Amino acid sequence: MKTLSKQTFTLIELLAVIAIMSMNNSAGLF
Repeated sequence: MKTLSKQTFTLIELLAVIAIMSMNNSAGLF
């Protein structure tokens, strides 16, 4: 159970990082 929640948290963290990078790239383009 702990491992599963840890993996889910890591996945959410990864998505958050990708979203932030995408926003930064968009801001850089504009």
